[in-house]
Amino acid sequence: MRNILLGLILGVIVFGCGQKKRSRKELIEADRIELNGAIDCYSVNRYKFFKICLRASRVQDTSEIQYKQFWNKTDKALKIIKDVEFDESLSVTDAINLYSVYNDVSDHINSTDEDVFPLVTEAISFIYADSTDNIKPLLKGDEKVAYQCIEHAVLSLIASVSFGNDVSLYEISKTNADIMKDSETKALFNNFRAFMYLRNNLFYLSEDAFSNNINWLNSNSSVLLPLTKRYFKWDGADNKQVFDAFHSIQYLGRGLSRLLMTDSNDNELGFNDLEIFLKDADKLKLQSELVWSIEAYLYLHRNKSDEAIESLKRLHSSNLLGTEEKEVVAESIKYIEKRESGRVFNSIYDKVFITKIATKYIVSVLGKIDWYEILKENDIPDANEILVMLKSIERINNQIDRLSGNETLEQVTDDIKDKGEDLLDKAKDLF
Repeated sequence: MRNILLGLILGVIVFGCGQKKRSRKELIEADRIELNGAIDCYSVNRYKFFKICLRASRVQDTSEIQYKQFWNKTDKALKIIKDVEFDESLSVTDAINLYSVYNDVSDHINSTDEDVFPLVTEAISFIYADSTDNIKPLLKGDEKVAYQCIEHAVLSLIASVSFGNDVSLYEISKTNADIMKDSETKALFNNFRAFMYLRNNLFYLSEDAFSNNINWLNSNSSVLLPLTKRYFKWDGADNKQVFDAFHSIQYLGRGLSRLLMTDSNDNELGFNDLEIFLKDADKLKLQSELVWSIEAYLYLHRNKSDEAIESLKRLHSSNLLGTEEKEVVAESIKYIEKRESGRVFNSIYDKVFITKIATKYIVSVLGKIDWYEILKENDIPDANEILVMLKSIERINNQIDRLSGNETLEQVTDDIKDKGEDLLDKAKDLF
């Protein structure tokens, strides 16, 4: 009996310790660990390969161990990358050669921090320079870290469209927003970053980024936001209206993040944030996909199905939504129409559905940004060359995927025959 009693006491103690509530700092750190796990994948590793090929080309100290690991291999790959133009496809021969180089160094790529190499912009300046150009000294120390952070931030936005979710998350993981200068550009990046975290179920990182934006906006209520106005297509609004609208979107994102957390207290704070978003939108007379989706969500929470369906129908008619998004909305309308009268609010389904609509809307809006313009406005040198290089890498990446995934050896045999049997042996790795 005494042993049973001791066992029960021990069980209560262990259970109590296991239920200890983690601090916000601990929850954010847990999200960071999950983020690192999400970007440990093939698509990110191959993207890093292309970037290291590029950045290694600007190394000056050829005795560095990182340089020795990659040189000869990456030099060959870079020559292929430089030769690909916007309107050209990568030849089968070059695809095989690139894939072979990647296989040779993939383990090194996985374990190497690309930031040990010079900046992307420094490498591109060097690659496109002619004999009369003065090559600037490489940035070092804190100056390099700060500029590097801007590069990763810009590339995370571009990658979301050109290279996909995993690569965009990777670039986000390489940024440190704390060292970026407070500005409208930083706020826009923070907004994108927060929605990407939300999209990938990293709710505490998302909440933290939105809160940082809210705090900055509250401390700078008279700041001008011309880029924000343009990117969200608020053409008829004055600066005060643009400020209020962008401010309200931060409450929208933070509200969604909190609603998807497991703690009921966080959920209640989330509803408060969404109420603030809709009140601001009503004052501004904003009618958009975001407003309609959140209206639908709150109407559902209040068991007002008819009003929710009306908001969703307006959302469904939007030209900004693609076929997939419209299917999600149509599915949701059918779901609501079938709900039993007085049925308890289905929080799990509705939270997921509304978050999907909101995050897809934000990412699609930012995906339409003129990246050449934003690079120029932030005084990033060789802006056009950066986009040319990234476009080339995107085409090469897609071509290798196509050759390795959808074509057979028979379909590329003619090209390979022209290059000899040795190339045929190499090609087997692709299929």
